[in-house]
Amino acid sequence: MLLAKDVSGQTFLHVAAWSAKTKEFEKLWDWTTENLTAEELKESFLAKDHLHNAVLNVAANRASSEVLRKLWKYATEKLTVGDIQILFPYRRY
Repeated sequence: MLLAKDVSGQTFLHVAAWSAKTKEFEKLWDWTTENLTAEELKESFLAKDHLHNAVLNVAANRASSEVLRKLWKYATEKLTVGDIQILFPYRRY
């Protein structure tokens, strides 16, 4: 259920980053990191919605700085350079 996407392609992490207050997000994040496998968490974290926004993009636009900090910490500690490039692809214009 937690790995499901809604009609917009958003995972539970997208929705939490968009709407949750810092305390509620931290509770959900703690539960998630304790109960999902590393691969499931990574899959949810890297998933992009219909606007091509990953969770970190949503948090940067909407969430509190504490939520963004927690997500960035995960990204820098657990993701590879290739994974981060998925989040922020370099485009030539």
